[in-house]
Amino acid sequence: MNLPRARFLLPYESRPSQRAQDSEILRVSGSRKGPYGFAAFWRLALIVVGVGCILVTSEQKLRAKLDRQILESMRDLGRDARSVLAAIERGMKNHYLVPTALIAKFARMNLQNLKYHMSEIHRKKLVYHENKAYDGYRLTYRGLDALAINCLVERGSLASFGMIIGKGKESDVYLGTGGPKSSTVVVKIHRLGRVSFTKAREKRDYYSGDRPSSWMFISKLAAQKEYNHLRALHGRDFPVPQPIDSNRHIVVMEYKPYSLLNHVQTLNKPKRTFVEIVNLVNRFLANGIVHCDLNEFNLLINVDTGELTVIDFPQIISAKHPDARFMVERDLECVRRFFQKRFKKSYNVTADFSLLPTNDDKISNDETNLGVLLKLSGYSNQKRDDEYRRYREDILRAESQWQDAIDKGL
Repeated sequence: MNLPRARFLLPYESRPSQRAQDSEILRVSGSRKGPYGFAAFWRLALIVVGVGCILVTSEQKLRAKLDRQILESMRDLGRDARSVLAAIERGMKNHYLVPTALIAKFARMNLQNLKYHMSEIHRKKLVYHENKAYDGYRLTYRGLDALAINCLVERGSLASFGMIIGKGKESDVYLGTGGPKSSTVVVKIHRLGRVSFTKAREKRDYYSGDRPSSWMFISKLAAQKEYNHLRALHGRDFPVPQPIDSNRHIVVMEYKPYSLLNHVQTLNKPKRTFVEIVNLVNRFLANGIVHCDLNEFNLLINVDTGELTVIDFPQIISAKHPDARFMVERDLECVRRFFQKRFKKSYNVTADFSLLPTNDDKISNDETNLGVLLKLSGYSNQKRDDEYRRYREDILRAESQWQDAIDKGL
């Protein structure tokens, strides 16, 4: 009688692991087989990519949901609630937290009605409340958005709010409809003070006062500057979007259906495009201004025709600024580096620096110079120079007094 051969199994701890067997196979044959092979690797890669896509889609849906909730809360605001928000905004000029009594005075409302409307706007997160030293409120960016958007809607400059198309260190950019013809517009909301751009007070001359200012106030100044700069440039036929309206920290401008230069992978005539950019820089210099942030992220291009459009103008300076030449060279170097990296082309075309004014040039009363008309940083102004000199003298005097007090042991 033939009996089946007995199989003697080793204890579990004594068996060679599957990973060790695969390693031995890999050492001998040069390929990996089994559960840790290439098929498993690709399955894991597909799972990771799928999870990443799900997370990105969820984030986009969450952002759209949050934007929709914000707009719904703004649309449901009554006239009295907007009056309360405007009163808080007025009080924030001199107060970090606006006292309740002062809000009631500015809104011309008794405390009972004020308490009702305060609970409504606080529930919608349009204001921040604190009751430590005293009972006070201040606007949040959502509350400032509500005031600005409602004002633009009442003027007819903005009819609807669309999807977000850009998010940078200084602003959020949305699509919308509005204007006289109810066409597609771009809504740029300035939001200075983010973590990635906290030194705007040092790098930009938004505010030249000697006392600290809130980020909301600086965002309003940035939006106002950009709107004024766009109006002046568009009036001289520069390739910039046409400004439609502005209120507080929001600018509404024309929508250009062009592609961002950073998104373009191929150009039919890259040298022609680069030369046009340099000519545009020369034209800025001839009108007395320097862009200071001209790169692939602030240039729109029509791929079919090669037409360019420049965006982002809060930071422009006068061509008479001491750092004007450095800024022009930096802008062109950014564009040159992009062309070399993306299109594998390097061009030595430079700007015409003879257009930069010298110290002997008298341009203080030149009406054709945009640096003077817009009062940009660096333009010659005796009043500003005198104020700055007095401000520096006050600082040096205070430092001297402080040092004397330290020396005396006070």
